[in-house]
Amino acid sequence: MALALLLLILLLLPPALGGQGQEEEEGPPESTPPNILTVCPQGPPRCRFASIQQALDAAQPHDLLLVEPGTYQESLTLTKSVRLVATQSREVHLVGTPQARSLLKLDVPQEGTLQVFMSGIRVQASSPLHTSGIALAGSSSGNLVLTLHDVEVAQAVKAGLACETRLPPGASPGVLTLNISNSRFVNDNFYVSGIDLSYVRNSCAFQEAHIALEGVEISGNYFGFVLSTTGNPEAGGAKAEVSIRRSTFVGSFVGVLIHPDQGSVQIDIQDSQFLGNNGGITIDNPVKTGVVRIQGNRFIGGDVGVTVASGAFYMFEPFPNFDDPIFIEDNVFLYNNF
Repeated sequence: MALALLLLILLLLPPALGGQGQEEEEGPPESTPPNILTVCPQGPPRCRFASIQQALDAAQPHDLLLVEPGTYQESLTLTKSVRLVATQSREVHLVGTPQARSLLKLDVPQEGTLQVFMSGIRVQASSPLHTSGIALAGSSSGNLVLTLHDVEVAQAVKAGLACETRLPPGASPGVLTLNISNSRFVNDNFYVSGIDLSYVRNSCAFQEAHIALEGVEISGNYFGFVLSTTGNPEAGGAKAEVSIRRSTFVGSFVGVLIHPDQGSVQIDIQDSQFLGNNGGITIDNPVKTGVVRIQGNRFIGGDVGVTVASGAFYMFEPFPNFDDPIFIEDNVFLYNNF
């Protein structure tokens, strides 16, 4: 009954919307429902495909792929806007091929928008070569709308979700929209990030990033969530809007690391828990444009609750540097060293 209701909702939902000015990817007419492609470990005749990648290759834009429980030793590349849904929550285990760098790669086009919805999948790294569980790859000149619901990513060597897109010479950067809910990013390897959206050597050079985390758990990583807003320096940096609500960051070196640079930031962190981290939240550069609000959170059993850096001046107490537009209100700080 629950599966039938989920199918009905997915079929009635319109394709995800990108940011303003994004080019809409051409899909089937509104009167034509998306195809449903079925995947199971046994393959035909029980279902249509024994491989998720085979189903992705056969899919048309906005098709729905239903994956039955099982272990799938394959590494996926998504080049089309699709909906990838497990028929039972987190009973679909994607473990990757031994030589792949990432288990699930989203190849963002140079033009247009890639829209992907994924639910109920467990991405489990199984090789020391698996540097990322989910990789945002391809071109930063395109637009990506990625929605993850009830997803678990575990034991990647570098990052659970890593932004590795590149901006082609002379191209204008696009827009990244990332919505993650009721999901987990966990690792046994401490030197790894849960979600890494940092700008390094022209990677992840989107002009705008709209990020929403709700009900997300990130535990046992070096950094839980990392965001750099350098973007495209020639265009004056990037614009980043981040909302983190009702999420939990456990046992990391730093739960949330924000590195404002040339761009503007709108950061809203509310009603979340930071448990046993060396640092709960770190803003490691002055906020030149925008505002950061840290409100109604709990910082328990760590070294530092909130760290705000302004030039060479660091503050470890739970109050802001008033030269920066950073507001820290109604939080609870218990059993921290600072």
